[in-house]
Amino acid sequence: MSSLAITGTATNEAGLSVPFTGIINTIDAPVVASVSVSPDPAIAGTLRTITVAASDPQGQALTYTCKVNGVDAVPVAGQPGKFTYTA
Repeated sequence: MSSLAITGTATNEAGLSVPFTGIINTIDAPVVASVSVSPDPAIAGTLRTITVAASDPQGQALTYTCKVNGVDAVPVAGQPGKFTYTA
């Protein structure tokens, strides 16, 4: 988790003002460590496997989707981050 500092001033119509400060806590995005395709290269029309290794800085579970040239790759059941496609 990251934090952002907030500072500013609130001023009324009479010109009286007061400074304020605060913190915004942000949730960091997942981090992708690697993406691999096997076999690479492959003969056209053969099955390939895509493997994505990623983690969440907060330790939350990740879900994955994958497209190859705009077409959904097929998730491998029980193996998050693993997909197959034929190209």
